[in-house]
Amino acid sequence: MKKAGLFSGLMLICTMAFAQFKVPDMNSIKSFSKTKTMVVLTGDSMPNFDKAIKKYTEKFWKATPFDFIKQSELEPLIHNAKYSFLLLSEAPFKVGDKTVSMLNLSLGLANRNRTDDDLIEFVSIPIAYQSNDEAVSDQFDWTKLAAFLQFFQHYLDLLLEFPDVSEMDVYEHYNSNIEDLPAMELWVRPEDCSPDINSFDKFKRVYSNDMKMVTTEELSEIIEKQYLNVAFVHVVSPHVKKKNGNPCLLYIFSTDGNLMYMAEHTIDDKNPAGLLIKDLKEIPRKE
Repeated sequence: MKKAGLFSGLMLICTMAFAQFKVPDMNSIKSFSKTKTMVVLTGDSMPNFDKAIKKYTEKFWKATPFDFIKQSELEPLIHNAKYSFLLLSEAPFKVGDKTVSMLNLSLGLANRNRTDDDLIEFVSIPIAYQSNDEAVSDQFDWTKLAAFLQFFQHYLDLLLEFPDVSEMDVYEHYNSNIEDLPAMELWVRPEDCSPDINSFDKFKRVYSNDMKMVTTEELSEIIEKQYLNVAFVHVVSPHVKKKNGNPCLLYIFSTDGNLMYMAEHTIDDKNPAGLLIKDLKEIPRKE
């Protein structure tokens, strides 16, 4: 298995992609609930991730029994059908003439095929850009893992309830959740918005539903305490905001991990990194 600090090659996300949904075969879906999920820690690479994933797995993960392992303990287990895995993976994709890597939180099942070191893919969510000059900083709000873990479990429930669902059906299912957003209060940080909506007054000029402009600390609190009827924005873009040609990925989640909205755009002078006015126009207005 190739390693580059984190595990490369697991659950690759293509250029301009959203969350990566995979619909495994029926046997894999049924097998998952019988596994023990091994949560792979990074050690010294990302201690803040390790601290958060331990905390929120213990608090929110109900799908399977679980345990925590070191990266060095993963390889001997990846062909053992008793295990599933929750880990950070690094996925390279091409942007113009350069390769950019995305850091993802990924969920997969052990692969019984001993000639294949990739896990059986279920689902992953992009966390941040990851490159030589843009490592994930300690400023990332790892509290979001609480919502992401619940999102993964919602997805597993969906597969168990509708085992014949297609990947397109999954996207349509989550896209339909946008109809529920008007009944929720949207909490956003200024840094997650494009410059023309990065203050309360600017935002409210184009968005009539309930919203609140908040700090990272306030956002962490609503996720941690699972505020009801509140949604938040997750933006994945280069750390240096003005990097034209790169994709910006956008998600809106409820605090309990229900995926409400997905979008992407290519960063350019007219479409900067962050939530755009055109994204807000996709959300129905509260009656």
